[in-house]
Amino acid sequence: MALVLGSTLLVASPAGAGGSDYGRVWRGDEVLERGCAHYPFRYRVRPGPHDWAAEFFLRGPRGQGLGTVGKLSDADRVRGRGRFEVCRTSTRPGRFTIRGKLTITRGFEQDVHWVEPSRFRLRRAG
Repeated sequence: MALVLGSTLLVASPAGAGGSDYGRVWRGDEVLERGCAHYPFRYRVRPGPHDWAAEFFLRGPRGQGLGTVGKLSDADRVRGRGRFEVCRTSTRPGRFTIRGKLTITRGFEQDVHWVEPSRFRLRRAG
């Protein structure tokens, strides 16, 4: 006899898929400050009337992961701000990318979508 307590169905978009249908994240170019500094970004997600969770991932010029910021429908708005802390000792100036993953929950089902990413530059202080 088996007891099934619940199941979750994940439907993921292909790795390259995503776009403004489910939201976007953006920020402008800036200077990479000495030491550690906070770099803000803006986001918008479109989950419809459903519960949702969004994760935003910052990647540095060498492709290294530099941080993750999470937002939840119970605590955050579908449009808002976040920020990453970046330390100059752990990265270098160059092109950075913020990717966003939106998970929409409908009962026991979850759909995962990538939102339109943001690419920006942090240049060396001059």
